[in-house]
Amino acid sequence: MPDFLKTKFVNVRKEHTCFGCGEKIVRGSIARVDTFVEDGIYDLYHCERCIKLEKEIKKDDKLSKLWDNYFYPDGVDQNDLIEFARDYNIKVEELS
Repeated sequence: MPDFLKTKFVNVRKEHTCFGCGEKIVRGSIARVDTFVEDGIYDLYHCERCIKLEKEIKKDDKLSKLWDNYFYPDGVDQNDLIEFARDYNIKVEELS
């Protein structure tokens, strides 16, 4: 299981792929970057839409607990956030 190092918000200087939904994060956009260590250091970028989606999930105690347990013990994979939102009918802007 990877070890979490830090989270920061950035103005993206080059294009990245959102870990939450798989969409492109274009240059100049705001993104959240989560840094992890597991056989190296990895930065996972999240677009503004997925940041909002996570906030919606965390507002609801039941959904928050479901999300916390959604990806254990195997860990979270790219696009799990969008799949979770679809599974539980969470609407946040145009989900892919």
